[in-house]
Amino acid sequence: LERAESRGLVYTEGFEGSAACKEAMRAHASSRTEMRASLQTTMHRLRWVKSQNEVRAMAASASLAARAMRECVSGSHPGVSEHTLQCHFEHVARRGGAQR
Repeated sequence: LERAESRGLVYTEGFEGSAACKEAMRAHASSRTEMRASLQTTMHRLRWVKSQNEVRAMAASASLAARAMRECVSGSHPGVSEHTLQCHFEHVARRGGAQR
């Protein structure tokens, strides 16, 4: 087991279950917690960063959902069940390319 400051804990293959590994893990329990918290913070921040492809996909998804909602609202009147509106929304969304 080697400890690399910038990368956290690095395992040697086949070493994970050994007594030495378990002892090293206990010895570094507090630093593991700190690393986990740091990783969670970093991942949370990265989720806010979107590539151009993600931005385009989100815009297309929002546009499609808005179109499906407008069609449902225009087709909504007394006597039309929620189930019917749901089916119509899903039909419009899938027709527009939505996967689910």
